[in-house]
Amino acid sequence: YIYVLIFFGIIQLFRKIAETKPPFRSQLWVIVIGCMFPILSGMFYTIGIDPVPGMDISAFGFLFTNLFLVLGFSRFQLLDLVPVAHDLLIERVQAGVVVIDWQDRIVDINDHAKSLFKLGPKDVLGNNMKDLIPWNLNLNSLSRSQEISEFALPDTKDTYVDLHVSSLNPKKNLPPGYLLILRDISDRKNAEIKLQKANEELVHQIHEINRLQKMLENQATHDSLTGLFNRHLMDEVLASLIAQSDRNKSALSIIVLDIDHFKEINDTFGHQMGDNFLKEYGECIRAAIRKGDFACRFGGDEFLIAFPNMETDQALKRANELRLVLHEIILVQEQVQVRTTSSLGVATYPHHGDSIAQVINAADQAMYSAKEKGRNLAEKAA
Repeated sequence: YIYVLIFFGIIQLFRKIAETKPPFRSQLWVIVIGCMFPILSGMFYTIGIDPVPGMDISAFGFLFTNLFLVLGFSRFQLLDLVPVAHDLLIERVQAGVVVIDWQDRIVDINDHAKSLFKLGPKDVLGNNMKDLIPWNLNLNSLSRSQEISEFALPDTKDTYVDLHVSSLNPKKNLPPGYLLILRDISDRKNAEIKLQKANEELVHQIHEINRLQKMLENQATHDSLTGLFNRHLMDEVLASLIAQSDRNKSALSIIVLDIDHFKEINDTFGHQMGDNFLKEYGECIRAAIRKGDFACRFGGDEFLIAFPNMETDQALKRANELRLVLHEIILVQEQVQVRTTSSLGVATYPHHGDSIAQVINAADQAMYSAKEKGRNLAEKAA
């Protein structure tokens, strides 16, 4: 009866060997070979081959079986990793599963992991894990930290996985094995990347909107050609400076500046030359005024400069200094050097008017007086 059971057990083992993957197939072969010893010893005893007359040697067959199994399992480490409920735990789990032994060999891998690594029917069992896994992993450190790491799979488009590593040997005095669980997080990761790109584009658009808004605000208050304030802002700023002058009982001087013979420059050298002079004038005027002063383009080739807390004589001195600086501007066209002069009028609140309009008119009249006297002059209002 015992031999019948062993015989049918061996048949089941042979069937299982055909279904089992190579790393576990060797374990079954050890069991099959071990089971042959009792059968052979029983056969020898039955047919009369008896090394020791009168002694049943079948018991020695079981002894050799035990010795062989112990030798096979311990010497060749055939049971480092035992497949427990393999079909249920590995093949049916909705994640990539890779089992690594103590020598970094791949001893099991499920179809989901093969799909992630684009292996197809290729058999990688027994290979070093570096042949499969493209990342430089410290399995011992990862298993101890229990951290989940994220990786991008190489040679694939937009495929990402998270990796969790667990030790399969809790006893420190034995060689460890590792269970690698890889979960496909491509949908979430790609959604995060798209969201990040969308956020970056949104931030860029907000910066661009802010830039355009500042540019529009600047255009609303500044002359695009000279960079000075435009006339639309002039009334508001000058009204504020007049109120400040009244509060502080201080003077507010106004300079009106006009480029001499500007029309002739445009007619002779073209409007581009005229625009270039306006740009140069704007830069010089900005460099000449103090913080708190106000300068704007008053008309086509006219400029207005307001100097808070400055009397007429000091403003006239500043006007002459500015006139000399502006005269140093030289532009060249077709090897012809072009230079301009300017006429300036100076008036001061409240000495030359009770309102800003009267002071500007007085400075304007003084500028025309400078032109009548030969241009390239600075005159103060009468």
